[in-house]
Amino acid sequence: MKIRRGQILALLLPTALLLFGTATAQATAHRHLPFEADSVCSPMAVVLREERLAGGRLHDLPPLEDGDILVTPCAHTFGWRHGHAGIVVNAAEGLTVEAVSIGTRSAVSSVRHWRTYPTFTVLRLKDADPVTRRAAGLYAQNHLVDLPYRLTSGLREKEPAEAACCHCAYLVWYAYRQFGYDLDGDGGHLVTVADLASSPYLEAVYQAK
Repeated sequence: MKIRRGQILALLLPTALLLFGTATAQATAHRHLPFEADSVCSPMAVVLREERLAGGRLHDLPPLEDGDILVTPCAHTFGWRHGHAGIVVNAAEGLTVEAVSIGTRSAVSSVRHWRTYPTFTVLRLKDADPVTRRAAGLYAQNHLVDLPYRLTSGLREKEPAEAACCHCAYLVWYAYRQFGYDLDGDGGHLVTVADLASSPYLEAVYQAK
């Protein structure tokens, strides 16, 4: 049986991330991020851990608009602080579409859980009318829900005609790519939360900290 290059990468990447994450965790064991003092780190899935505000505290949410992108650094797997992202699909009802972790599928979620992160940022497409931003949100809701979570999404083929899998940052990227916007800040094959945050097409309209 012939094994293709993309299949090899899909098999090796999780192991590489595990090794990289372990080394990163060891190297940063004594370095604390600013938000960690007032937060609690808890397991959220089999390999995922997230920081949440301690003592039941909640951040206020700003007025959100359809198509807004939420990002936070408060998620890590095997020591790799990859963060998390979601796209607002119905601001009036407080709904997002998000891909959370390995072993789950993308789903519509309530924006309320973002209030529990110690820090998060709301990003918005620059110089674009609300119709375009709303269309990206609707695309995510109509086409990017119930997809399996894969760390390797976009690695073999970054822009397939139809997404068959996703992770949190790739989901947001793919939705906006359908309308001509490439939100990958460094243009690589693997879209990360940091790539979204550094995109020149986005501006931060709110930051909770």
